[in-house]
Amino acid sequence: MRSMVRSMGLAALVAGVLTVTGVHGQTSAPLSGIMVVVDAGHGGDDEGVDPGSSRLNEKVLTLDLAQRLARQLQAQGARVFMTRRTDRFVSLGARVRFTNVLLFRPDNAADQGRSISLHFNSNLLHPNLTRVEVLVDPMAPADPFAVQLAQELAQTTGGGFGYSDAGYPPGVHPADVAPVRWTFPRAANVLSESAFLSNGSQAKQLRDTGWLEALAAAHVRALRRTLQR
Repeated sequence: MRSMVRSMGLAALVAGVLTVTGVHGQTSAPLSGIMVVVDAGHGGDDEGVDPGSSRLNEKVLTLDLAQRLARQLQAQGARVFMTRRTDRFVSLGARVRFTNVLLFRPDNAADQGRSISLHFNSNLLHPNLTRVEVLVDPMAPADPFAVQLAQELAQTTGGGFGYSDAGYPPGVHPADVAPVRWTFPRAANVLSESAFLSNGSQAKQLRDTGWLEALAAAHVRALRRTLQR
């Protein structure tokens, strides 16, 4: 994941980029009352990781997955906001500020709001890698959502967990990256790296819309199971 260093004003973000994708108030919906910020990583001239020979584009895939995830969450009653819904650059600072405007409220609690930042991995030196990674705030204990998400993604992709960080469950890794380090509720938000563009088998799967739907569903299941919905 490549850093984004330019800035965009919060007013422009609210006006033209961050968009409510759905608000459902039905009490019968399992995620009714939950607010979710879905962050499609990269965008515009920030294309993301080097795709290698797959020629896949991380910024395109993250947006595709984000749109699928937003629809699935909306269908289950969640209030969903997206940091972008087009191929447009949005700075990390703008993403963080808006997420906190939504989620850092006086009644803020991890059972009321979450942020999910979507990314994909690449490793040109080791093209056979398939591990799942869920990144979390290194300054707070790992939330059960991150643990559940790592498990759901591993089952969906068959990618396994790879390396381990001391004190963290398999697949969960502390990372000083803005979407998890500077957003609230502390430790409740995640950044997922579901698959490797540089892996030939996973690259083929990422061209399958059904597989992308399955990745989105894994995120939804993790959230529901964490919240016991």
